[in-house]
Amino acid sequence: MCENGSGQQNRRMQLSSAHLNRVAPKASAACAVAALFVNEYDRDLPRIAIPLPAVQIVVRFGPSARDGLDVHAFGVQRRVRRKLIRAGQRAVMASLHPGTSKAVLGVAADAIAARAVISGSNRLVLEAAERLASAGVNIVATDLGVSERHLRRVFREAVGVSPKEFARLVRFNRALRAAHEDDGESWAGIAAAAGYYDQAHLIGEFHSISGVTPRALLSELRAGS
Repeated sequence: MCENGSGQQNRRMQLSSAHLNRVAPKASAACAVAALFVNEYDRDLPRIAIPLPAVQIVVRFGPSARDGLDVHAFGVQRRVRRKLIRAGQRAVMASLHPGTSKAVLGVAADAIAARAVISGSNRLVLEAAERLASAGVNIVATDLGVSERHLRRVFREAVGVSPKEFARLVRFNRALRAAHEDDGESWAGIAAAAGYYDQAHLIGEFHSISGVTPRALLSELRAGS
C-alpha cells in the first residue's frame, strides 16, 4: 500500500559544515521510496555510512563525482563504511522499500548486495520485514504460511540479503538510534529493547558490523558530525 507523503513533516538538520535535509517523497513515488535525503558539504568531512537494510540510489554533484555528476545504486551493505567527503559535494539519496528494486533498477536486490552499481512476492517480503524485527525466521515463516526455504529465497531476491541478515541490521540500527537518544548510558537496557539476547550479544554485533565497540562508534559518529 502506498502512503501519501503530503502529511509528513520535513526535517532539516544543519551542522557547521554539512547540511542534511530529509525530504518527504511525493505520493507518486512513495510506493518505492521509503526515505529521501539531500546532503550538502561545505568542507572536507569524514563520513561514517551506517549499513541500512535497504537498497539505496545516490546521485552526486560536485568535485567527487565523475564529470561533476554520477549515479550509484548501492545494495544492502553489511558493514560500516568510512570515507572522506570532499567540500562542495551535494548528494540526493533515496532508500527504497523492500521488494521494489526490480521495478526501479531492473535488477533483483541480490544482484547488487554489498556492491555499488522485485518480484511478485512483494507483499510477503513487506510482511516478513515487519515481523523479522521481533521474531526469528522460523516463526515468521510459520506465521506467514510458507517454508523457511521459500521465505529465504524470496527475501534474498527482493532485499539482497537473507532474512537473518536483515533482522541483524534492523537490530543494529535500532540499538544505534536508542544509544543516540540516551547517550548510551544503559547498554543492557538498549540491548533488551533492540532485540539482543544480552549486552554481550550487542557488543559482539557492533564490533562485527562496525569494527569497534558501541561506545567507540558513538564517539566516532559525534566527532564526524
